[in-house]
Amino acid sequence: MVINRLMKLTEVLHTTGLGRSTLYVLISENKFPKQVQLTQRSVAWPQDEVQNWVLERIEERDKSNTQANYNQSQTPRLSPGFKLN
Repeated sequence: MVINRLMKLTEVLHTTGLGRSTLYVLISENKFPKQVQLTQRSVAWPQDEVQNWVLERIEERDKSNTQANYNQSQTPRLSPGFKLN
C-alpha cells in the first residue's frame, strides 16, 4: 500500500481556489472528496484525491473548449463588408 500525503484545510483551499463554504457544500453534495478524520478536532484530505479532483475540472474545461471550438468552426462566417438588405 502506498502512503498518501494528507492536506489540511488551508492547503486544500489554496490548491483548489475554493472558499471554505463552497468546499463543504461540494462535499455534502458528494462532488468533492470527503475528509479523513485525524483527531476529534482535526481533518485532512488525501492529496491524490484533491489533485485528481482538480485534474477532472481541467479535463471538463478542455472538453468544453474543444466542443466550443468545433461549434464555432461550424458556424458560417460573414465577410467584414457584408451587409444585409
